[in-house]
Amino acid sequence: MKRIIAFIIVALFLFTGMVQAQTMATMRANKEATLDVVTFFDDFLSFRHFIDSTGTGIGDNDFYDFGWIVTMVGSSQDTSVQIIDEMNGILKLTPAASDNDGAGFQWNAEIFDCDTNVTTGYRGWTVGMDVKLGEATESDFMGGLSITDTDLTDGSSDGVWFYKTDAQDTIFCTVVKNTVGDTTQTNSVFVDSVWNRFDIDFNGRNRITFRIDNVVVATHTSTAYFPNDEELTPTFGFWNGQSVAEVFWIDWYYSQQVRKEH
Repeated sequence: MKRIIAFIIVALFLFTGMVQAQTMATMRANKEATLDVVTFFDDFLSFRHFIDSTGTGIGDNDFYDFGWIVTMVGSSQDTSVQIIDEMNGILKLTPAASDNDGAGFQWNAEIFDCDTNVTTGYRGWTVGMDVKLGEATESDFMGGLSITDTDLTDGSSDGVWFYKTDAQDTIFCTVVKNTVGDTTQTNSVFVDSVWNRFDIDFNGRNRITFRIDNVVVATHTSTAYFPNDEELTPTFGFWNGQSVAEVFWIDWYYSQQVRKEH
């Protein structure tokens, strides 16, 4: 009996040691994976500087010092557009009251891609944002990743994004490479002045997944349409769909990708 008890104690000791070693190895691997990423996040706190003494927005289109290149469209040039920091961390955009007035926002560096080359590792990424449209039907919206483009009103030649067009509230998901793409019409719709969370996940190989409010709404697996020959940048935009000054809010924008090997 003593030998049996001793054997059990030794076996438990060895098993516990193996578990601890595996746990430590897993922790080290997770730590390395956590550090080996490129992360981008903007809570739009910096836009508090674009509120003038009257509380209205400043329309200066020179936002480069705050990281974003902003392209104003239509009569929303200069001081016609209001871009303010509402509630200390929510960017609010109010274009002028003409059809197609609005603005496109892009980060000032292309830092993400859809590289599917397995020899460089599975370099997946995730993109997320929280947005609200004051007018769900008569407005245009896009948000995701795109190449740098001076006119986002009709999308872009390369990228991965959500979008909707005026005269409808249906949300679409698109993946496009060199102007040729794959688009999915979702069953989700915008509702006036209701927040929606949008997420896009790329597994680094053969799948791009779109989620709205944590629900999968589309999955794209046609890799020929993945924009893997271009660097992409965080992108979003909003434009009126009629001659009325509509309103757009974005609370935050987040993206993260496993970094490239040297």
